[in-house]
Amino acid sequence: RNLGFLIFVNLIVKPFWIFGIELQVQNKLGAIDYGNYFALYNFVVLFAVFLDLGINNYNNREISRHPEKLVSYLSSIVLLKALIAVFYVILVLGIAWFLEYSPLQIRLLLLLVVNQILLYYLLFFRSNLGALQLFRKDSLVSVLDKLLMIFIVGLFLWGSLVDFDVWWFVIAQTIALATTAAIAFGLVLQKTPAFRFQLDFSLFRRILKESYPFALLILLMGIYSRIDGVMLERMLPNGKAEAGIYAASYRLLDAVSQLGTLSAVVLLPVFSKMIKQNKKVWGLSLGLGGGMFVASSILALICWYFREPIMQFLYTEATSYYAQVFGYLMPAFIGISSVYVFGTLLTANGSLKVLNGIAIFGVLLNVALNLWLIPTHQAWGATVATLVTQSLVALVHFGVAFWVFRKFKS
Repeated sequence: RNLGFLIFVNLIVKPFWIFGIELQVQNKLGAIDYGNYFALYNFVVLFAVFLDLGINNYNNREISRHPEKLVSYLSSIVLLKALIAVFYVILVLGIAWFLEYSPLQIRLLLLLVVNQILLYYLLFFRSNLGALQLFRKDSLVSVLDKLLMIFIVGLFLWGSLVDFDVWWFVIAQTIALATTAAIAFGLVLQKTPAFRFQLDFSLFRRILKESYPFALLILLMGIYSRIDGVMLERMLPNGKAEAGIYAASYRLLDAVSQLGTLSAVVLLPVFSKMIKQNKKVWGLSLGLGGGMFVASSILALICWYFREPIMQFLYTEATSYYAQVFGYLMPAFIGISSVYVFGTLLTANGSLKVLNGIAIFGVLLNVALNLWLIPTHQAWGATVATLVTQSLVALVHFGVAFWVFRKFKS
């Protein structure tokens, strides 16, 4: 029921954000300018794991099992994340300077870095709401930032308040994320009447020591999921345009993948609790995985069959090349949706070494395929690399989950 409510509120808000606002932004900016934004955004996301270091997943798992830890963990982690954020800013800007990004790109990167810091604070507060199984509040918070962005960007786009460009788009995200994070923090504080900021370095060390496998996993998964946009922009003379074409299809893949993300938010504490109580969890995960497989396969077939009219309807610059990229990219959702179920199950079980091994395989495969395919096939090459990587990674996740939980089969 909670998962259904979460998906319901997100299906109301996020499609309008993606198709009514974000897509219109790309049409307004054009493939080159939006492709530059897309590549810079992916670059920032690649290193965003250092904002988290696995803390959010670790916190969700621990608080769902031991709610009494909320007061001490919340007060310490809020300060810990502030210290980590300073390191993150230096890291991202330093690597951007080394890769010779232009001064204009670095200024945009700085604002995108601020947004990532706000986002990871928001995700941390949501991890507490989910761990306490306050799923209704978490569901509403999960769409609040998008509601605010719809309102603000809508005013910028159609209200003639500003001469709209990519800067106003990013500033709108900053306002929405800061507001939503503050509200989420207030909701968590209602469950922590004894809250006060405190620096507990022993707790810092313990959390980082126990959460680093989560951090490594997120970093590796982020690389094989996001590096394609960065490689397109850096490797090709027309990289910004090719990244924009790839972004046009990736936006839709990312949109439907939100269903898997939302499922994982609910399933992680549920799986963790069931495993701790020695309940049979394989039947639930297999049923959810089977449902995801059927739904994602139907969606992929529809997108393949109607790839040309979908692209022509959505994008003013769309060509048959857009449709080719879109048609091959959307079947990657079949693998992605499977990983959200069986990867979450293995995460709840604490099988981090195995998950990191799978993720390393995904990184090596994806980077190798991109290096091979992008120079000759450009955005379509990155598409094929994503499809192959996500499909093989999903098969390995399912096989490992079956082997680990065979004793729980019901």
